[in-house]
Amino acid sequence: MPRKAYGWKSGAPPEIAPHSLAKHRILREYIEQYLEVVTVNPAMDSVRITLVDGFAGGGEYVDPRTSTLHPGSPLILLDAVRASEARINLKRTKPLKIDGRYFFIEKDPTVATYLREVLRKRGDAPETNAQISVLEGAFEDRLDPIIASIKSRGRAGRAIFLLDQYGYTGVPMRSLQRIFSELPKAEVFLTLAVGWMTAYLPTAGVAAERLGIRPEVMKRLAALTEADFDVADPLRRPDLLAIQQLLHYASTTEVGSTYYTPFFIISRESNRPYWFLHMANSARAHDVVKELHWKIENNFTHYGSAGLSMLGYDPAEDPEVTGQMAFDFNDAARARTRASLIQDIPRRLNSKFSAGVKFGNLVEATCNETPATRALVAEVVRELCMQGDVEKRGGEGERRAITTLPLGDDLVRVARQGILRF
Repeated sequence: MPRKAYGWKSGAPPEIAPHSLAKHRILREYIEQYLEVVTVNPAMDSVRITLVDGFAGGGEYVDPRTSTLHPGSPLILLDAVRASEARINLKRTKPLKIDGRYFFIEKDPTVATYLREVLRKRGDAPETNAQISVLEGAFEDRLDPIIASIKSRGRAGRAIFLLDQYGYTGVPMRSLQRIFSELPKAEVFLTLAVGWMTAYLPTAGVAAERLGIRPEVMKRLAALTEADFDVADPLRRPDLLAIQQLLHYASTTEVGSTYYTPFFIISRESNRPYWFLHMANSARAHDVVKELHWKIENNFTHYGSAGLSMLGYDPAEDPEVTGQMAFDFNDAARARTRASLIQDIPRRLNSKFSAGVKFGNLVEATCNETPATRALVAEVVRELCMQGDVEKRGGEGERRAITTLPLGDDLVRVARQGILRF
């Protein structure tokens, strides 16, 4: 959401919108689940992680619905780690220490001062807590020493970057390239105001330039034309799909992350979408984020199909044209996703994996292009096996009951009768 810096600069916190509350909930719950996963080994006695908030803001908001203070992202990061450590230790006989290092970057000195005061009141003043740093300046200017600090803490290089920028020019692609080239195990949450981009940037080339995407990359994106960014007709959505496709290529080819979640935050206040992107090289991390989208629902959407063509655009299915419901991660969307996958998975197996493919590899090959979680894909594969359209065998070739969910190393393929029916 726009930070409304005048609130913090005037000495008062700005209001927070419902869609930002949902975004904060995803951030907190994800960090807690992330730490559950990396501390699963009962022999561990400590784990190091660095959390970087590149556009920290003043650290607190007012919820206009309740008139109560709501923590900003720096406080959410701190609280999520502490809550995780406490909960993890309830189940362990050997105590575990989560060694967190925090970098909160804020460009505006007045807002940075406000944040320091918020932290001081909580007992987290950077002057007395060496694990917390509030840094003034631009994120890009602070990135290299932060990367050096993360690398100095050990080979694991565990780090989560929150880049919840105001606008769309604060995080050039070269900064993301630096993160993933130097820290392969890092993960990034990135917000981009794509609605403002399509409203105020006249061409795809201008959008790419503002994002720091090289011109030669744009030349390779033959499917994107300047016409795709025409926003004269308010009923057209190809402008958003063009941005989505552009960021798809930028997030993989340009940046170097393997998995990402191309979902939009719907702001009911501005009526313009924000792209809330999680980028990582871990398929498991990718799946956890999608599970959280389904759990929270109704604040996130995308403009493609429900099956394996999420990044494609079909005007016949555009909710702005047809009046149909948008994809909002609710029960109706889950039913649509299941129905689409029933059709799409046999097609994909037949066209790309005619000899069969391990279920885990199928999920990894398709997860960027579907809103479905691994669990939902497994349910659909089981249903297809029960229908006789798909068959599965164990990793050693053994028969597997059609009523069981597929395991990661199970070989799945279109059944012979399924090919004929298909």
